[in-house]
This record gives sequence, structure tokens and C-alpha cells, in this order.
Amino acid sequence: MRDYEGDKKMGINTVPVVYGLNKTLDITYKMTKYSIVFNSIWLMSLFDFYSGVLFMIILTPLLHYLKAIHISNYSKESIRKASGATNIPL
Repeated sequence: MRDYEGDKKMGINTVPVVYGLNKTLDITYKMTKYSIVFNSIWLMSLFDFYSGVLFMIILTPLLHYLKAIHISNYSKESIRKASGATNIPL
């Protein structure tokens, strides 16, 4: 999504170019949400309840950044901010 305009201009068929920004963000949001939930459950079954909850707490801000991108109408600044902030949990 960060290079949507450049990909579209150059005729590169990336997911955002083919399906549009709204659909791409919707797919990304849902995949991220389900990944967080299912991996949290997996960690709870593998280790303990607190490991799963901690994983969920650390990664939930990713969903906030995806929503912020949508609310700001996919502004380059919001995408840049989200891209930089998603490395914080690492």
C-alpha cells in the first residue's frame, strides 16, 4: 500500500492495484486480527494463559494503525507512520 501510486503508474499488478486500497486494507485487517487471536490461543495451549494474553496485548496496536490508515484516507503520512511503528514490538 505504501507504493500504490508508483505500482499503478508502472503497471505492476500488486494486491492494492488489483483489488483497490479499501479491499486490501479490509483483507489485511481481518488477516491480522485472526492471526493475533489464533496465535494467542495457540500460545495459551502451548504455554500458559498469560503468554497468549501478552502476545495479544503486544500486537493489538497493529490493528489500530490499520484503522488509522483507513480513517486518514490512505495518506502517505499515515502509511509511513504505521510502517515505522509496526517495528516497535520487535
